[in-house]
Amino acid sequence: ALQFVPKPIGIVRADVASAIRGYESIRDRIDGFVDGAASRTNVHVAQLGALDGVPQLSYYSSAPELSCDVQYTHFGRSYVSDKISSSVLAEQLAGYGWQHYGVLHVRDEWAVGYQEHLAQNAFRLGLTQFSGSWTESNAAEIREAVQMMRDIGVNIIVSLSFEVDLLPLLSSAEDEGLLADNFVWIIIEGSGSAANLGTNPEATRLMAGMLSFEANPVPAFGFQRLSRLWSS
Repeated sequence: ALQFVPKPIGIVRADVASAIRGYESIRDRIDGFVDGAASRTNVHVAQLGALDGVPQLSYYSSAPELSCDVQYTHFGRSYVSDKISSSVLAEQLAGYGWQHYGVLHVRDEWAVGYQEHLAQNAFRLGLTQFSGSWTESNAAEIREAVQMMRDIGVNIIVSLSFEVDLLPLLSSAEDEGLLADNFVWIIIEGSGSAANLGTNPEATRLMAGMLSFEANPVPAFGFQRLSRLWSS
């Protein structure tokens, strides 16, 4: 019978050391585990799972390097890689005829990597990408990034923000006139940020009419790789 052993080793914003300690505390009692950790955590935890022969299924990690089945032999995921997601987004931008767009992003491994992959795909499709960034929880840098985007003059904006920065970002955007009717905002993987802020009236007002983008094709390779481990 399938038995679940609850243990907070894979919370989204967990630090690496805490996640590793959590994994080590239960690895001798489990045949596999499911987690929702960020990629920066799982690039370490998944290596331990590979060494111990413990299959792992992630529903949140999106780093492209986790697709390497040589280094991460026991890692599978239902969440699409950022490399795929950014390619799909670029195709959508091109499909709508949006030749110039901006990316506002936190300076985090996930967001920086995503916007770099997006820029590569934009170049391939003949699109022009402008980027502005900030340090997490730094309101002054958020405002500077928004003002830079205002001065550039783009009205298609892709947002890569953690929940803690989303309201300050959108408040600054409103102050600078970037939430007017002629602007399009795309919140990447907004189901996390937007859903958690859904009960906040101010967030609901600011995000009204925005697009939430989360590429989620039918998973195949990740599950196929994992299914071989479950049955072996």
